[in-house]
Amino acid sequence: MTDNPRQMTPGPGGTYVLCAGGTGGHMVPAHCLALELMARGHKVHLVTDERGLRFPGLFPGVPVTKVEAASTGRSGWRSLPQVALSIWKGRSAARKLFKEMRPRAVIGFGGYPALPGLLAGLSLYLPCLIHEQNAVL
Repeated sequence: MTDNPRQMTPGPGGTYVLCAGGTGGHMVPAHCLALELMARGHKVHLVTDERGLRFPGLFPGVPVTKVEAASTGRSGWRSLPQVALSIWKGRSAARKLFKEMRPRAVIGFGGYPALPGLLAGLSLYLPCLIHEQNAVL
């Protein structure tokens, strides 16, 4: 495999990375897709943060990578430097994982934990999708 991201191609075996976290509204749809992909013979890997690990019973048999992620939340613009650093660290960790894993696609389900994984996928020119599960944007 090359370090040139433009030449990065998916690895054999059909692994899909699902990036989600924060709430059940993000985790449950990702879980449902994971089950369907596995039923069709694909491998699945979950990328999330600490909050995404709080949901017992989801993603049975799916490897999970915890990455750093953050939101300005109630702190506002003053926390932007710390948030940016956290997202950058999460992106770097996900990027390293994706270079080893070579997934077919990276799929984001929302919540700020999805951002580092999606940014990593985009930086490696992997196919990236965003699943929007809300009835109203």
